[in-house]
Amino acid sequence: MKKLLFSSMLLASTTFITTISCKNIKPVENNNVVNSETNQYFQQKFVNKALEIKKIMREFNEKYYLFFQEYSNLATLFSELIVEQSIEVLKSNLQKYYDLNFNIENANIEPFSKSLFKLNWLIKTIISRLSDLNFYLENNDFDKNPTKLEDAKIEIDKSYDEFIVNKNYDLKIFEEETPPPLLNVIKLLKDVLEEIKQGKSEGKLLKFYGDYKNAKQNIYDNVNHIDLDKNFNIIFTILNEDTNYSIIEKFLKLLA
Repeated sequence: MKKLLFSSMLLASTTFITTISCKNIKPVENNNVVNSETNQYFQQKFVNKALEIKKIMREFNEKYYLFFQEYSNLATLFSELIVEQSIEVLKSNLQKYYDLNFNIENANIEPFSKSLFKLNWLIKTIISRLSDLNFYLENNDFDKNPTKLEDAKIEIDKSYDEFIVNKNYDLKIFEEETPPPLLNVIKLLKDVLEEIKQGKSEGKLLKFYGDYKNAKQNIYDNVNHIDLDKNFNIIFTILNEDTNYSIIEKFLKLLA
């Protein structure tokens, strides 16, 4: 992670020698002025937008963080149940259901289920990048003054591209190689929520839930008494609540 570093200026005693001509000597920028202007630029360029993002994402987490927890657990628990089945036909039926709804590498995965998988991935990415942003904000030290305002601005702009938004960053779900800027992730998050909202209106959420109810009839061996109903009920409740999609409008304003 790039960090914004300011080189310190050593204050040395200087003997001024009067010369006949000094018209071409440029005055040295006052460090206090540079530091003040640097902080002002950082506040306006970076901090204000960062705080706006954090505020919106707190609201998003209130609505969807529980989805992230339950969905992540669900995929793991379902895999464990498949392995546990001793009756081959039941195991095969559960595996088919799993591949259609939770195996992202399956080319025939249900489109709605793929959208849920993407939502889960994006939330995980957002959590990681918000943590990086918080660390960056907490560990920047502006007591060490830069010698030039323009140098400081360049470094701030680089950090803005890294953490806030980069128009040249092409984020691809499941394929990112470097940590993506937050607004780049939020743009895709908005798109995926719109997909899920549309799917819900077309009855795909009900189908997702109904397919699970049919599939769970194939669960025979369950030594650990795994209760998948809990996970599915929470996921269904969150995605079925119309007010939870109001965050899309706030994302649009944030991205404007």
